[in-house]
Amino acid sequence: MNILIAQDPMSKNITCFIPYGTKKDMEFTVNEFAGNVHIEDIYILNSKKENLPSHCKQFENGSLQQTKTLQSVAKQIQSEYILFYLKQQ
Repeated sequence: MNILIAQDPMSKNITCFIPYGTKKDMEFTVNEFAGNVHIEDIYILNSKKENLPSHCKQFENGSLQQTKTLQSVAKQIQSEYILFYLKQQ
């Protein structure tokens, strides 16, 4: 998976939001993003208390199809860019 950003190649400026889906799919996706030098934070969208990879944060505020959730996302992030991983898992 390649992410191209036309800025400082070493800056961490993307926050990812990934749906939980299945544990296997979530772990694979997280590992792909975690290896990218541009990724600042990875949030897992999940309402259940699950054991998440140590470098992930849990985001419990619902679906990315809800305005309330997107408003919460906007308040939460510190990075310059947001990446919503929307693959149905």
